Amino acid sequence: MATPIKRHIALQPISHDHHFGLLVCWKIRAGLSKGIELGRIKKFCNFFYENHLTNHFMAEEKYVFPVL
Repeated sequence: MATPIKRHIALQPISHDHHFGLLVCWKIRAGLSKGIELGRIKKFCNFFYENHLTNHFMAEEKYVFPVL
């Protein structure tokens, strides 16, 4: 297995957010495979978007995109 990429300390929170986003995708897939009600999965997605992704996107737009 490859050694993890070392990220600049300023980018680590954004990198962690990306990891949590991948975990959300895994949880959605697991929920679908277990027959979890779609409304419950939608509530989970909405919660994650409103409480995590909006702040993440704002940080990327403010700090990352101008550099790129």
